[in-house]
Amino acid sequence: MPDSQPTAFRAAGFASLCIGQFLAHQTALSFSALIPILRDEWGLSASQAGLILGAFQLGSLGAYVAIGVLLDRVRIKPIMVWAAVLVGLGDVLFALAARDFWTGISLRLLTGICMGGLYLPALKHIAEAIPAAKRGMATGIFIGVLVVGHAGALFYVGGLATQIGWRLTMVMVGVAEILGALVVARGVPAIPRLPAGGQPSR
Repeated sequence: MPDSQPTAFRAAGFASLCIGQFLAHQTALSFSALIPILRDEWGLSASQAGLILGAFQLGSLGAYVAIGVLLDRVRIKPIMVWAAVLVGLGDVLFALAARDFWTGISLRLLTGICMGGLYLPALKHIAEAIPAAKRGMATGIFIGVLVVGHAGALFYVGGLATQIGWRLTMVMVGVAEILGALVVARGVPAIPRLPAGGQPSR
């Protein structure tokens, strides 16, 4: 039987969105937690560490522009899923291949670009899937979940890195992000794209 309200609020779908995005955003502040370790291992100066942090943010910022254009043309859910997968793979690659300032900044830039496909699509999903009466509350909950995710990663990445090594820690972060992609893929309902004619396009 067809769903009479295909974009109606579903608590389970919104929970999956929040959990999946929470997991996929684990890398946001991970490098900040690793600076004390990598500064010594790679011989980084303070300015070099700042450049690596900035490269990640610059990559995300540039991706926001491209993603904003894509969101008007393609469906939302695949963007979030693939972005989460690529962020996870980027962190695994960082763990395996980063050796110095140049490899570190290149890989963090790449991960930042992939990260740009997470946040904006989620906000658009909330705007399209949740009724206006609950949209503000849902947006606030979603942003709060992301803040907790960022802060939590800043805490545990530094702690784990001193115990099991930063490379294994970043592999674990990458696995968590790929798990986030699976949560979004399985639990977040797809929203039909509405073309100019106004009829849903699946």
